Amino acid sequence: LAHQKGAPEMEEEYLRPAEIAAKMKISRQTVYNWMRSGALEYRRTGNTVLITPAALEACIASGGKKREIAQ
Repeated sequence: LAHQKGAPEMEEEYLRPAEIAAKMKISRQTVYNWMRSGALEYRRTGNTVLITPAALEACIASGGKKREIAQ
């Protein structure tokens, strides 16, 4: 099938805090600290926390520091 204009995008891949901690060999608390500080963007669905790989890359690139928003 050819990609049609206006067709829904493929579902995004998500990671959970425990998966990130295991992959990076850091504690889950570190992941939650990044989330709380605003360094790591996430989505919450019920009790589930979901993080995109792009958000994780941005957090790593910032050194786990809160990203500044340009005004």
